[in-house]
Amino acid sequence: MFYIVATPIGNSKDISFRAVEILKKVDFILCEDTRITGKLIAELNITSHLLKLNDHNEDSMIKKVVSLLEEGKDIALVSDAGMPLINDPGFALVRDIIKSKHLVTSIPGPSSILTALQLSGISTNEFCFLGYFPRKANKQIEFIKKIKQIGMTAIFFESPKRIINTLNVLKENINENNEIAIARELTKKHESLYRGTLNQIDNLITIPKNEIKGEFTITIKIIEKPEEIDLGLQKDLLSILNKGDAAKVLSKLYKLPKREIYKKFPKQN
Repeated sequence: MFYIVATPIGNSKDISFRAVEILKKVDFILCEDTRITGKLIAELNITSHLLKLNDHNEDSMIKKVVSLLEEGKDIALVSDAGMPLINDPGFALVRDIIKSKHLVTSIPGPSSILTALQLSGISTNEFCFLGYFPRKANKQIEFIKKIKQIGMTAIFFESPKRIINTLNVLKENINENNEIAIARELTKKHESLYRGTLNQIDNLITIPKNEIKGEFTITIKIIEKPEEIDLGLQKDLLSILNKGDAAKVLSKLYKLPKREIYKKFPKQN
């Protein structure tokens, strides 16, 4: 039988009794990094043999794993942390095992995605997971447009090296009054949660850049304001206030960034 087994995302005590039971009884454990999984199973006194599975060898491992299952071996798949297959290798393998008619089951457990969502303070009724924030500028804009279009809470990952730049990109392209939650080191000793609006971000994350470590999980729900600015009101405000003060009033009223308000001001000849 083939088992998809969740492992802790930070605190090793979060592993379930059933997960330990299965990992002890299987013949082989497929894992991304034998060093990380080796440390976990040593702590749990598990002696099952480890086999490496990653993006580079998954295709070649499929035949081997299916062959072992046909021999009657029990095999478990784990990731470095959390639920396997979620933004991790294993999908092609599991798909082929299902096609080969072998039994597959899941041993559910910790998930950084769901943990971050629970702690975010942002709507949990509808949500989607979008993987990692893109590196290329054009892909970043497409990514943000997708979040705006789906109209539900979005969750995605970012690395410590790129988190500051990513937050700046979000601020430049999203209404700064939208709420965001940034989770780091979930379930660990130094677990950190930063909650607020995009225009508060600089005050939220006070960690020195050289001390930013650990993967970040970002939760955000973008609420766009389609309401058009009242041109009559805009004209009246500009007649009694300078552009800066008028923009400040309209920004607060329509919950739009001031730079968006400036774009709507009439151009001077």
